[in-house]
Amino acid sequence: QWDCVLGTFMPELVSSVTYEGSQKDWISNVTPTVESLSFDVTENETKEARTAVIKVELASKGIAVNLKVTQGIKTKQYSFEELRALLTAAGEQTFDGDYFEGVIVADGGQKNMETNPMTLVASVVSYDDNESAITNYVQSLDGKYGMRLKFETAADNTLKKGDKVKISLNGTTLFREDNPVRYTLEGINANIVTVEENISLPARQKTISELTDEDIYTWTTLKDVEIAFSYGSYNNIGTSSKPDSDWIKNKKQNMDYRILSDASCSTINMLVNSDVEWLRTQNGVPQGSGDISGVIVNTENGYFQNAELLGRYQIRPMGLDDIALGDTGF
Repeated sequence: QWDCVLGTFMPELVSSVTYEGSQKDWISNVTPTVESLSFDVTENETKEARTAVIKVELASKGIAVNLKVTQGIKTKQYSFEELRALLTAAGEQTFDGDYFEGVIVADGGQKNMETNPMTLVASVVSYDDNESAITNYVQSLDGKYGMRLKFETAADNTLKKGDKVKISLNGTTLFREDNPVRYTLEGINANIVTVEENISLPARQKTISELTDEDIYTWTTLKDVEIAFSYGSYNNIGTSSKPDSDWIKNKKQNMDYRILSDASCSTINMLVNSDVEWLRTQNGVPQGSGDISGVIVNTENGYFQNAELLGRYQIRPMGLDDIALGDTGF
């Protein structure tokens, strides 16, 4: 909009465009009207923002005005399907822009997010719990696909279950692993994640036999299951109940599994880390059947060298509220 009425001086207006940098001729049809200045801009197909200055002169009055125009980088919103399609086999894809949207499936910082890898230092076996601290999961808004997220630090991993997020891909790397197919996005920090609102997760219910690779890293409820050997704690590794126990202080083993079975005799392993707050309950694990919700995962670990022992898929509940088993079995 002009700040004054030009009236009869309109025919004397002369416009010109000066471009900064190597990109030229992306502004056209500069047209002064009695009310304002209009112009057309082509799409920015480059990977950098670009700037130009439109100058409008009224020479007879010694008047010139400049309009600085900055065009940002063109961004693309990827769907989960499009992100997955970027990698047709095991490999990686690095991004310098663009974004996607999804919904977070668990509160960041929980102890059962991920299997913490074993370490061996000076003949002492231990584990570093940072891996679980930097891990979270996001799924598509329709719940069809999931993805594992790896944050740069534990302090960046503050998202809550149900957060609908927009995640910039700038500076991140997408990894695909095969057999089974699963995707992990690494290099995430708090500055590239925007929380839009908190919503309810899509209800996804399946039996054990219905699970496929597409369910990996989604929040899923397994129907009609029970703990096959229903005694003891959720993690029966050899720790001590003493707070100063060497097993606890030295963190000798993190993850253990409990076998779940359902009414059709299908089985899956439920993974529970040894440092979860709900490891032991007063009456032990539930004796009956019902539903268990959690993140479907495929775990690579340093405890069980035989991959077939853990199976193709496992489930990771985040808390006791996710384990809704009754008092009686089948």
